[in-house]
Amino acid sequence: MASFAITQFLNDQLRHLVRVSERSNVHVRVLTYEGTAQVCQSEVVVFFGMADPYPDVVYVETPKGGAYIEQPDTDPMAERYARIWDYA
Repeated sequence: MASFAITQFLNDQLRHLVRVSERSNVHVRVLTYEGTAQVCQSEVVVFFGMADPYPDVVYVETPKGGAYIEQPDTDPMAERYARIWDYA
């Protein structure tokens, strides 16, 4: 029964991603497990590119907690994000 529940949960997530990806401001990219090991190491990294006059913000989540980082400290993370984007 647990296997069915997990499968249903994953199917629901995929359906949601498909629906959300139809929005003009959303881009869904899928990385293989092997691909993620090359560019990100089990961290959640969300890059918020902001319009002027607001600075770009990066949210990073690690096993020790999350943090919001603003420019200019976001530049190395933006490069990492770009590598992930290009890889997907």
